[in-house]
Amino acid sequence: MSILHFMEMSIIECIFECLGAFFICISFCSIGRIFISGKNLALQALIGMSVISIPVIVCMSFCAVLAKYIIYIAICISVLLSIYMLIRNWNNKKEIIKSFLPVFLMFLYFSIRLFMWITPETGTFDFNCHETYFAAPSLEIFKADYFSRLRIIDVYPYEWSGYHFFNGAFTAIPFVAFVKKNYITFLFVKFLTISVLLGSIFGCVKEKYAYKKAVFYFIIGCISAFVLSYNLVTWSSFTNNYSSLLLMYIVWLVMQEEDWRISCIISLILAVSTSRATLTGGLFFLYSLYMLFSNTKEKSIISFIVKEKICAICCMILGLGSVVMLLSGKQPYGQSVFSLDCMGNMFNMS
Repeated sequence: MSILHFMEMSIIECIFECLGAFFICISFCSIGRIFISGKNLALQALIGMSVISIPVIVCMSFCAVLAKYIIYIAICISVLLSIYMLIRNWNNKKEIIKSFLPVFLMFLYFSIRLFMWITPETGTFDFNCHETYFAAPSLEIFKADYFSRLRIIDVYPYEWSGYHFFNGAFTAIPFVAFVKKNYITFLFVKFLTISVLLGSIFGCVKEKYAYKKAVFYFIIGCISAFVLSYNLVTWSSFTNNYSSLLLMYIVWLVMQEEDWRISCIISLILAVSTSRATLTGGLFFLYSLYMLFSNTKEKSIISFIVKEKICAICCMILGLGSVVMLLSGKQPYGQSVFSLDCMGNMFNMS
């Protein structure tokens, strides 16, 4: 018995749907290119998916039925823009493939690991019940047919309390590629988004070192993190914490390069990723914004905003996501979303 038994699909269907999810992810680099330039296409895809996640989050917070249609429209636009971008840059197709190859290889590795998850003797797998409520927002987006806040699958029809929907919206984008959406297929999509984050990190390292050195340092860094912080890495992989940890590392790498424009954007993505990271991401954003303003010749704030209008638009969109998630939804037992204990009470049943 294989994991395909639980997914209710053939190996051919699984391969095509995984590839579909992968191509959806990388197509969002065409949207990310609007806000940042450079050769780190994985980082552009990350920013593109993050920006589109914000209107999805707004819909999840106030009118859940619209969330999936926002995703469908965004995918259509990103695919068309990607085709146009590929035609214009056809001579650089090898560089494009080379940029996304680390993302593909990491996703392939995670997919193989998921197929090895089944215990041969019993035909079962270790089911992490803690993971189910992290999967719930992404699953419910495609089932929602009501004009109110997103509801919780396990205790339907109760609504989610004040909760950060970023990871749910982010993973829901490539989730479109899977016909049957369940806990197992969600894990494939989740590890695909982790691959995009890791690919962005590799792209940042590659910009600092030669390609072969970047591969070496990236592999050594991953192994070191896994060996030194095994419990943290494995726990983060099965919670929403993976995004904030990896985004924090991306912010640090970008700051090392003193690219304050990208640092502002990634800092706000960090701030919107989880409630625990809101304060940290906000502080990184303020510092990056100060450094960006200090390094320009503009003397007034208005002229600075006009000059950095593309970056400003991106930051306003991401900032809107943080405001919406912090202010929308009731907090259980009067608890703050900044509380270290807030994950213990995800829904409001009052």
